[in-house]
Amino acid sequence: MSTVLYSCSLPYRYNKTYLMIKQSYQFIFLMALCAIMWSCGKKDQSSVDIQSNPIVLEATDSCIMGGPISNIWKIQIMGNKAITYNLGDSGFVSVYDYPSFRYRYSYGSRGGGENEWIAPMYGSSDDSDEIILYDMAKQKLYTVIIGDSIAERNFIADLPADGEGLALPIGNITKVANRPYITKINDMKKGRLEVTAMDGSAPSATYMTELTVEGSRITGYPLDDFKYDANQEFVVVAYCEKEYITVLNYNDASLTPLFSIGKSSVIDGTPGALRQNHVIEVVEHKGRFYILRPTDNGLTGCKIDVLIPATRKMYTIIINHEVRHIAFDDNDNLIGIYETGEDNVCITYKGIIN
Repeated sequence: MSTVLYSCSLPYRYNKTYLMIKQSYQFIFLMALCAIMWSCGKKDQSSVDIQSNPIVLEATDSCIMGGPISNIWKIQIMGNKAITYNLGDSGFVSVYDYPSFRYRYSYGSRGGGENEWIAPMYGSSDDSDEIILYDMAKQKLYTVIIGDSIAERNFIADLPADGEGLALPIGNITKVANRPYITKINDMKKGRLEVTAMDGSAPSATYMTELTVEGSRITGYPLDDFKYDANQEFVVVAYCEKEYITVLNYNDASLTPLFSIGKSSVIDGTPGALRQNHVIEVVEHKGRFYILRPTDNGLTGCKIDVLIPATRKMYTIIINHEVRHIAFDDNDNLIGIYETGEDNVCITYKGIIN
């Protein structure tokens, strides 16, 4: 009986040891697999499929913009209307028929009266019926509904103020449906983005730009240190002096960096310093972000880096005019504006989205 018991217990002891060794190797293999998967995931966070060959586009149509000649800051297409934000003492919003660009009317005049503006600035809205305007001096934020023959202003909120009661130097305000506002706060050395409800509460999220300024400072507030645009999921930040782009995940409580393209920016802050390969503006359309730059090869025209954050792909479009601003119409046509010295000219490019 004892012999039988001994002969039965021997394989059990060996089996137990074997199982312990097997389990140890399984644990080591599992940990190694997790490390590999984590490493691959980390690598994937920064990987972007960049198409090397640019797409060259020729203009398909052009027209002279009617109405007063203006120094245009931005253009927006709203169905059968085109709206420009202009630098001027009066009529700093102009409304046109689209696509003919026949002038309709202008809105806004400078002054300290109830319906006048002291220091008007523009923002952006994803609502097709409205534009965003704010007065830095009066510290007021408004939406403006653009009608066929008249514009209607609606008060939204008082602008945030600093500890001394002065309005923060906001460089842009972005309104995305069902999200808080995104505001660009300018600083003499480094700008930042904030997510805010515009109700006087503290920002729910802040993103400090990965920007280093060398030299004394950027002349005035650095309105041109970076440009950005946003949609429901992403914010794309493009730094003005270098080919550096950061993509942020956007929700109500955070602006989380997802991935970057290029190297962190260093800007020469010496007054009058030459900007190289600067970003003119960033425009979001149907999940794609269009980053407008001058060409870097000395040729006439502009290049547009097209970034698709959801698929982490980017390609470049070359256009044959030195446009200052771009927008998209309801048919996905790219609209560009440039100045000849005598007129504002609108250029149309088709076949942008593929």
